[in-house]
Amino acid sequence: VAGGFDAFMSVIGGPGYREVLTEALGADGLTRAERDSRYFFADEVPALMQWTFDSSVAARLTPPVLLIQGGNSADITHRLVTRLAGLLPHAEIATIDGDDHLFPQRNPDTLGHLVAQFARRHTSPA
Repeated sequence: VAGGFDAFMSVIGGPGYREVLTEALGADGLTRAERDSRYFFADEVPALMQWTFDSSVAARLTPPVLLIQGGNSADITHRLVTRLAGLLPHAEIATIDGDDHLFPQRNPDTLGHLVAQFARRHTSPA
């Protein structure tokens, strides 16, 4: 589990991911995240691999969707976000320049601001 967690987090969060997570979650939070990743690798990933998400499924999703990525995220993240945006009928992409996949831990205020703006644009007045 520790090796899988390290490999995965190194790809999505870069070599300094441990420091970022420790600062955001505390040392106990990092330990818990590593321990709990067993469920992610053993249960969630295999279930996801059996799931089919294609244009026919995506077309049924009518609410607007906000896809947020870090400008410095791994190329695979950008390709995935672009692919999802192409499948979803009402998708918007926001890119946090100069940050990566761990931007929610580094800058939760920016994330909250983006989500609030998106919600305001897509919420009908009462």
